[in-house]
Amino acid sequence: MIIPTLRILRNSQYQKIINVYKKSGIHSLRVNMTRHSLSEYIQHIRFFQDEMPYLKIFCDIPVPGEKIRLALPLDSEFHIEENNTYIFTSKNGEEEFKENPFAIPVGIDSFPNMQMSEIIIGDGEAIFRITNSNAHFIEAVATGNSIVRGHRSIIIPHALEFRPAQKNQLEEYIEAFKEINPYAIILSFSEAVPTIQEIEKTISSALGYHPLIIPKIETPLGVNSLEKITAFYPNVLIGRGDLALTDDIDRYYNNYRKALTFHNPPKVNLIVATDILSSLYENTIPSRADLSDLMVLKECGIKDIVASAGISIDPDLFALFYQYSSHLNE
Repeated sequence: MIIPTLRILRNSQYQKIINVYKKSGIHSLRVNMTRHSLSEYIQHIRFFQDEMPYLKIFCDIPVPGEKIRLALPLDSEFHIEENNTYIFTSKNGEEEFKENPFAIPVGIDSFPNMQMSEIIIGDGEAIFRITNSNAHFIEAVATGNSIVRGHRSIIIPHALEFRPAQKNQLEEYIEAFKEINPYAIILSFSEAVPTIQEIEKTISSALGYHPLIIPKIETPLGVNSLEKITAFYPNVLIGRGDLALTDDIDRYYNNYRKALTFHNPPKVNLIVATDILSSLYENTIPSRADLSDLMVLKECGIKDIVASAGISIDPDLFALFYQYSSHLNE
């Protein structure tokens, strides 16, 4: 199963990609419900449901954990220059540095009081070496030139990787679910069975039916908990992006390999996401690394993958993605 990811556009811009979805036999759509208002998501999901009534909606929500994000304006761009020192400010320290042109606000009350070495923005497009820190701010030197956009995520490996969702967040998402009746709910940063079960109970009780619950594994602790999680939730999504950012390359390799070994249909089904065939953004023929990635997934028996939003919304790119990745189901 190939699961495209919704990117919010004007309704008139969807028709070409919907035609490609129909031609390709697409029956599922992932919606990452973290970037826009819930009312916008409801509106656009309904449009797809009207055009494709059989479509299964997979709602990806920041519960039980959510990414920590920069507090820059959504459409802004912050130009980073190599070797410059930047100041990352918490909410409690933002006022002190509000006039500083090198200050970057972070949407968190305070930073942890522990040893920290680096800051990673987004999927690694900007990396900083930490030189000084306290609860209110972090001074860090940029390791390269880059552009940081809007509400990109921020990770400090082994210190600040995600935070628990706010108590009222699940209630807000449930109200949205009542409007769109999702087929599946993907739960971000899943690590503990009791927490997942409590969320599932709350959702099912409110909706009056039992949507498929898919824990998303994005941390080393999540990987280590896979045996317990899959005993109750046989469908699991592996979020390779955050898993790669929260550990060094050797431990990422071991964690990713360990995760893939849990694929054992029909008892356990893994869905794999993040950076699949991403070289199609540059060329119509995938890179050798991307083709090798697909080969590894196929050898592990993986049949269900998620296409990125950028590929999913471009008719030509998605047609290529489908052409190359459909071999997983042969």
